[in-house]
Amino acid sequence: STTATIGCAQQSLTLPTSWGGTINLKLLFTSTNVTNTNTQKWTVSTKCSTPTGGAGATDDPATFNTAQTLTYTNGASEVVASLRTVAQTGVTVTGCTAGDLLHLRIGRDISDSATDTLEVVGVEVTL
Repeated sequence: STTATIGCAQQSLTLPTSWGGTINLKLLFTSTNVTNTNTQKWTVSTKCSTPTGGAGATDDPATFNTAQTLTYTNGASEVVASLRTVAQTGVTVTGCTAGDLLHLRIGRDISDSATDTLEVVGVEVTL
């Protein structure tokens, strides 16, 4: 979904039955149009649903947990097209248990730097 200040993408994955209750995330991105020393803000939020199977089963979990903000500030001499990373340890996963379907939403808050051209090139999720 997209609004004037936030664009986001969503991906789902099944939490392993051995999952211990914590998730860390690392976002890898590049930029082709970034002003040195400006800030990029990303958001991450989750929600889970329990697979029920059978005819008529739905995946209709509650609303997403409150988004957490990941902030990256460019260095003064940073190369424009370089690969950047920003991380969040302890992603909020309220309502999630082992075996659930985890819905992960990553967003871009463009309110600080609306002219940046950023591209996500990878997401590392550590369970």
